[in-house]
Amino acid sequence: MADACEAVVRAVRATCPGLLLGFSTRAAIEPDWERRLDLIRSWRVRPDFVSVNFWESHPLDLSLALSELEIGVEAGLSGPADAQVLLASGLQPQHVLVEISQPVPEAAVEVAAATDDMLDEAGFSCPRFHHGYDLTTWGVISAAVERGHGFRVGLEDTLLLPDGRPARDNQDLLQAALRLLARAV
Repeated sequence: MADACEAVVRAVRATCPGLLLGFSTRAAIEPDWERRLDLIRSWRVRPDFVSVNFWESHPLDLSLALSELEIGVEAGLSGPADAQVLLASGLQPQHVLVEISQPVPEAAVEVAAATDDMLDEAGFSCPRFHHGYDLTTWGVISAAVERGHGFRVGLEDTLLLPDGRPARDNQDLLQAALRLLARAV
């Protein structure tokens, strides 16, 4: 696995110099968090940041270990409870990914807003990116743009465009998101 990760980092850096590269630490990749950490420690060539889902086990231990390895942390927050854990920890991640899995679009926007409000009230100012899943994607992205935050979109998030038509590819989704951004500016 370390060889595959190294090959990806080298290939992306050769093709896209200066692009920030991140990996996931999602528990579905390796459920045993200690084994996951051992695999991360075995990387000889490291990404710029690694995403740590704060709703999974041991996010603070994993974040601290990443910091010791000089790998930036992307704190994945699914709602205010995760934001509270992050704020109480004193960690300063490279950025925050507000990723809302609530299946009802209006509720997802509310959860994202509550998460943002908690971070804002605490004066937490690192960059934030938002994304939703399936039907929530476009509402979450629109609300993030209105609040001045970034977004992430791709076929991992949704297969549909804002009007409900199927997206042909990631570029289709990105163009739709950029249109939302242009309308907000």
